[in-house]
Amino acid sequence: MRKNKYASKKISFNGLIFDSKAEFNDFLYLRNLLKKREIKDLYRQVKIILSDVKNYKCTYIADFVFFDIKKNAWFIWDTKGIITPAYRVKRAWLLSTFNDFIFIENQNNNKKEFLPKGEKSLKSFFENLEKV
Repeated sequence: MRKNKYASKKISFNGLIFDSKAEFNDFLYLRNLLKKREIKDLYRQVKIILSDVKNYKCTYIADFVFFDIKKNAWFIWDTKGIITPAYRVKRAWLLSTFNDFIFIENQNNNKKEFLPKGEKSLKSFFENLEKV
């Protein structure tokens, strides 16, 4: 597989493609939590529409979405090697538009948690995701 523009190497595992080794490692971590029944409903590459105006869609693609059983909350988890200006804008847009989730940004195993302040709920969106 060829490297992407940020020099991360794609990883293939059981028919799944990950954009980086870090994203793959986060998947293994979350899959382990799933096996231990600490989380449920783990999804990958979830597309969330931020805006749909006149046939122009702006989307945020979350690396992982899951439900944390102990915290009784939905999570959006993103693995980042490099924080780009476009990512910062979309993250801010997501957090200022929606609620009913906790956002985790994992950059080089440094996890930051963000709480959304938006008015639109994503709860029913999460509950209706199709199993992958």
